[in-house]
Amino acid sequence: MWKWYKRKNIVLYILILTLGVCLLIGRIYANRIIVTKITDEILINVNEGAGSNWRRKIENGKVGLIDKNNNWKIPPKFDAIQLFGKRTLTSVRIKDKYGMINLNGDLVLPVMFDAVGDMVNGAVLVRINQREGFVNTFGNLITLDNGSNFIGDQFNKTGLIRVCVSNLNSCFFEEHGENIKYLTIEGEWVSPESFVFGFEFSEDLGLAPVKKWSTGKWGVINKQGVWVVPAIFDNIQPFSINGLAQACIEGDGLNCEDGGLWGFINTHGNWVISPKYHAVWPFEKNGLARVCINCVGVFGKNDHDYWNLSSDKWGFINEKGELVTPMIFDFISASDRNKQVSSKDDLAFDENNFSVVKLLDKSGVINKSGEWVVPPKFDQVWPFGKNNFAKVCIGESREYCDRYGFINKEGEVVIPLVFDDADISNDRVIVKVGSKWGSINTNGEWKIPAIYDQVEVWFDDLAILKKGEKYFMINEMFEIVGEFDDYYAFDHDYNGLWFVKNNGKWRHINSQGKYLEAE
Repeated sequence: MWKWYKRKNIVLYILILTLGVCLLIGRIYANRIIVTKITDEILINVNEGAGSNWRRKIENGKVGLIDKNNNWKIPPKFDAIQLFGKRTLTSVRIKDKYGMINLNGDLVLPVMFDAVGDMVNGAVLVRINQREGFVNTFGNLITLDNGSNFIGDQFNKTGLIRVCVSNLNSCFFEEHGENIKYLTIEGEWVSPESFVFGFEFSEDLGLAPVKKWSTGKWGVINKQGVWVVPAIFDNIQPFSINGLAQACIEGDGLNCEDGGLWGFINTHGNWVISPKYHAVWPFEKNGLARVCINCVGVFGKNDHDYWNLSSDKWGFINEKGELVTPMIFDFISASDRNKQVSSKDDLAFDENNFSVVKLLDKSGVINKSGEWVVPPKFDQVWPFGKNNFAKVCIGESREYCDRYGFINKEGEVVIPLVFDDADISNDRVIVKVGSKWGSINTNGEWKIPAIYDQVEVWFDDLAILKKGEKYFMINEMFEIVGEFDDYYAFDHDYNGLWFVKNNGKWRHINSQGKYLEAE
């Protein structure tokens, strides 16, 4: 009996050991990187901007690029080509494969890829045979194991990029597991360790907050994969420009995502501002940071999620942790209303050092000293633009605005709140009356009647409006300079041209309404 029991344990031990070895080999195999030399060294930033005015031309079913004198710069031998703009390399397509050429038309990447990105910070991301990879300036193709994916579309200036080595849902939603690793531009892992989650390396400090797989705690690593802040925190966000990072310990019966206790640590992991808030935001260039108490579940949402919160109290602190404003505000908006709360680009102050705040259900504007610039008397206020006007609205309730207008920095109404919607770009104001759109100037004078169904484009010097099935191009003098059946905006990003369709034919048109090709 004893011998049988002992033999059984030995067999079980061998099975467990074998399974462990198999799992280890599987993990190593799953995280493998393949490096292949595919081309010579790739030169970048040579004659930068030389192709910025080139445009596409089709001949015999193939496309190339010509200059402003209609001379061929890139012969027509491709099925598709991206404009250079200010870049020195651009992507081309032949049938269903992509490559990359330089300003001389030479192939610097062979036409063999399923997708090709832009050359940024010394690497271009590619997809080949259902695998993601990149080509560096040494001409090496580095491919990931099947199922691994880059997080982001480029290496940052540290020469590193995040890689999801499990499924993307686990990586983005921080599901427990070995999800994230960091890859160098040479094609080497920063560390053999995988993390539940990790942020990008900061370009100034070269540090990345990461969540340790074995403990579920957060710490910070450097570009060599060395822990510079031990993994003892419940959450750490990226470092601000002043070298401080938001950090959290669970408390008040809340986890960090729902509130917890937040403060700021330095690059050594020492508390500089003790954890006593339920939410904190990164420090901004003016040395101030938003803080909040009683704001539970605030992270990852936007402004419109907070109109009904009454228990929240918001304010600003300086880098010493001192309150610059009292904790009295119901909400502090992002200067860009499209940013998510707590994202690194979610700033409270605009370029004027003004911040939109909410007090007693009304919105106003304060400066960095906490003084009122615009008293809280509107239902919503948008940040001031370059023309020193801010969009405002009022309505029957704080959740619904039905009348829009504009104020100046003194809080004076300069365009009355009588429109169903409105926006502004420099001195051009687009307004909605009923279901139709038109334009007025900053003096409130009508320049374009409200007869258009849709606003397609609204730039400082040009607009494209739609009426029925027709598109109308309007210049900065509010004059109609073009009329067409369809348009393609891609070219405008590079040389100020639009690709428009009239009578079944596509041609280039500039912002003055002049066609570059004969009809």
